[in-house]
Amino acid sequence: MKVKAMLCASILAAAVLAGCGGDSGGAASADGAKKTEPVRVAVVLAALDNPFYIAQKQGIEEEAAKHPDAKVTVSAGRERTASDEVIGLIEDAIAKGVDAIAVNGSDDAPLIPVLKRVIAAKIPLVLFDAPADALKGQYATYIGTDNEAGGKAAGEWLKEHMPQGGKVGLLLCVAGHPVTVARVKGFEAGLKGGGAFKTVSRVDAECDRDKGRKVMEDMITAHPDIDAVFSTSDGQTMGAIEALKAAHKDPTFVSFDAQPEAVDAIKAGNIIDASSGWSARALGAEAIKAAIAAAHGDPVPPGRVIPVTVVDKTNAAAWKG
Repeated sequence: MKVKAMLCASILAAAVLAGCGGDSGGAASADGAKKTEPVRVAVVLAALDNPFYIAQKQGIEEEAAKHPDAKVTVSAGRERTASDEVIGLIEDAIAKGVDAIAVNGSDDAPLIPVLKRVIAAKIPLVLFDAPADALKGQYATYIGTDNEAGGKAAGEWLKEHMPQGGKVGLLLCVAGHPVTVARVKGFEAGLKGGGAFKTVSRVDAECDRDKGRKVMEDMITAHPDIDAVFSTSDGQTMGAIEALKAAHKDPTFVSFDAQPEAVDAIKAGNIIDASSGWSARALGAEAIKAAIAAAHGDPVPPGRVIPVTVVDKTNAAAWKG
């Protein structure tokens, strides 16, 4: 009887221990148990060949450091046109069974099949900066920008500062790319209702600093009396202003992205007069916050748009891109 009593006491003690103190916190797993380790979040960027992407990465890393409940990895393709590399990075994240994936693929059209595989694997998918409209309603959320609105703000700024109108040159960042198309469309809409603006040159610098210098040299050779320039990317803009300085020309120059080097040029009065954009750091930070929440199974809003700002000499000193 004594042995039997001791056995019963042991069973009772085990039952009490099982019912109390076994929960150490963390995200819930599929069987309802709590995970004690941090959630794993993979971030995939199209590339790091542009200050805007570099600033996004900085925002991601700064925000991730505030979340000990998450282990965040950031990877990127070699260049924006190398979609096969981005696809491979996303496939690797799927294979590792991460808890969420955040993607900025620049142009998401070639990524649709692999993004569908993320969704099929029931891994929360956060898209940022580049939307995938074909998958709307299937991903966790989209943290984005409105390129057309940014272009329109740039056009309205130029209209306000050149009420008489003038000859305009367009410096494109990959002609035909959806982002470039939206920015130019918005810019042209922003000019409407102002002076007599006429686009006399439209050239592609392919988002490249050296090409920006070369095509700007060609533009001002063909149109030495150009009054204004709109560039759809700060990266190529920095090359373009080298050509303008060498030629001793200073047209009203509006750029896009509002990144540090361009903002410094605005503050210094170095050719660039304004740059339309949004905080890339804020974009990256909001994307990783949403991805961590989704990894934990917390609700996230279906989308958020980072507001547009036109940076010029009136607000450049206070701008934190």
